[in-house]
Amino acid sequence: MSDGTGYQRAKMKSRRLTIPYVECCTLAVTSTPIARIALAETTLHHQLKALYAAAPDQMECVYDGFRIDAVSEDGNLVEIQTANFGAIRSKLRRLIRKRKVTLVHPICQTKFIVNVDEKSGKVSSRRKSPKHGDWIDIFQELVYLAEILPSPNLSLEILLTEEEERRNPQKRTRRRRRQAKGERRLIKIHDRRTLQTPEDFLSFIPAEMPTPFTTRGLAATIGQEERIARQVVYCLREMKLIQQIGKLRNHYLYALVGEVNDLNPNVRRDIELRELRQSDWPKYETRLKDCYSESAGSILEMEAALAELSELLREIDPGRAAVLLQREKGRIARIQNAVK
Repeated sequence: MSDGTGYQRAKMKSRRLTIPYVECCTLAVTSTPIARIALAETTLHHQLKALYAAAPDQMECVYDGFRIDAVSEDGNLVEIQTANFGAIRSKLRRLIRKRKVTLVHPICQTKFIVNVDEKSGKVSSRRKSPKHGDWIDIFQELVYLAEILPSPNLSLEILLTEEEERRNPQKRTRRRRRQAKGERRLIKIHDRRTLQTPEDFLSFIPAEMPTPFTTRGLAATIGQEERIARQVVYCLREMKLIQQIGKLRNHYLYALVGEVNDLNPNVRRDIELRELRQSDWPKYETRLKDCYSESAGSILEMEAALAELSELLREIDPGRAAVLLQREKGRIARIQNAVK
């Protein structure tokens, strides 16, 4: 004989589903604790929103069917996005058709991890994180917006911040049982940088970067992992600021749009030698002899001299070594140009 438990559960479930959605939203907006949960707003997001809004009543405004974080003093719409640019891509695409929008993204340069006891609310420990953010980290998010940049109506403002991350030591992640990330709080802003024009985005390519270049060469020049260099190249290529102009073995070659139309054989040879010199010295020596024949021995001797001068530069006499180093580089360049 059935006790009617299944019927009661189904009845309760149907009652829960008949609650009007508008009533739930009204309840969430009118009640402060529930509103914070419903909007999923973090402390860092709220602090930045208050910083950019022209007045308290210029926060959480509605425009064109979208909820806007803030409106600045000059009338521009301000969106605060601490992560996941892909979530607001379609929103930004519609907004910039009619209004100027400023997208604000904080990058944590200095972080302090604070462990707070859940019951007592007291701080049990505070330490400085070894991780440090930099301007180049913006490309980890820009890969989701590259297709709509650059735009005269969209400016990206990056903030290098000092933050505090408050954690609960007892709270762990479900899978790996690591300590869960806590709430981010803004302490101060160290620096700001605005990206809007093509020149702003191309400023991440160093002026001394030879053309054409590969992602490996770019990574070595900017002192980052090749993964970061690939993100930079992808974004600039989607923005139509650089172009792929050829391939050297397993590496694509890139150049600024309109700067190089075709590959010169001498340029291809120089890029190949530069890549081999950084990755495989025996192959570099063999390829050098094939390219420069009799002059290869002199170039290799100068390479050895450069290595010795580099040691001198670091340890003994930096001033004298810099002069000699520049002189030897000039000699190598003159020999290579004479062979060409």
